[in-house]
Amino acid sequence: MSYCAVFANRDYFCKKVLKNPHVLASTEILDEKFDQAYFKAVATRKNGFIFVAIAAIVITTFAAISLSAYLNNRGSFGEISADIPKVCSGHDNCLKFIETTTKKINESKRPEKEYRKNYKLACAYAIMGNKNSAIKHFDLAIEQNPDFTQALFSRASYLYDNQNYTAAAEGYKQILATTEREKYVHYYLGQTYYKMKDYQSAAESLLYATQNYPKNPEYAEDLAHAMLRTNDREGAIVYFEKAAKLYRKQSAKKNILKIRSLERLIDDLKKRAPLP
Repeated sequence: MSYCAVFANRDYFCKKVLKNPHVLASTEILDEKFDQAYFKAVATRKNGFIFVAIAAIVITTFAAISLSAYLNNRGSFGEISADIPKVCSGHDNCLKFIETTTKKINESKRPEKEYRKNYKLACAYAIMGNKNSAIKHFDLAIEQNPDFTQALFSRASYLYDNQNYTAAAEGYKQILATTEREKYVHYYLGQTYYKMKDYQSAAESLLYATQNYPKNPEYAEDLAHAMLRTNDREGAIVYFEKAAKLYRKQSAKKNILKIRSLERLIDDLKKRAPLP
């Protein structure tokens, strides 16, 4: 299943889960405390307990002292608190953000330590559609802090969204080579392999992700599609059935069309002649 540009893990959460149509550059409010809350919540979100994850992030966010910037538009935290300031919500605001952030880096006594500001610049450039500058500042942030998982993930996802699947796969693998905590990355690596038509590798990565997040219907469904591409029809049926069950458990009414579609697909697969 494809997904849109991901400029930051936390912003991905807002866009995918809270249905925010825009992913905005992060500024001072999105600091280490917020990041820690996100990473604690992401596993919960992947297991389907969305509101618990949202609560973890909202509580941590509103506990922060500095509210200098935030996300905007319907479905984002702007819906929860309409008076939260908006940053980079338009072309001119993004240009101003880039200008002021670049100035701060240039005036810094230790510019080599400004990995967060370079990361934010990368996000802003990505929003502006300036691919070269976005990648440049993602690379700077990673060079300044090789363990900065957010930047690694965001860079890989940005490359994915720009259809540079080979580089995106390398980025996801780089994360997995440095940490075992971010098991959800296997899902995105699996998606990327699928786009590359490497269906066997896609199935392997998606299986690992599904085993670690067994309550996520999207993971099970995408794994089934990958298995089908490898001619593992029986395995595909198992995971299509698992996905339908999870969608039904999540919300039978909301997911009725998805469930019916999967049920028809399962019936069709069961009626086909056995593979030679």
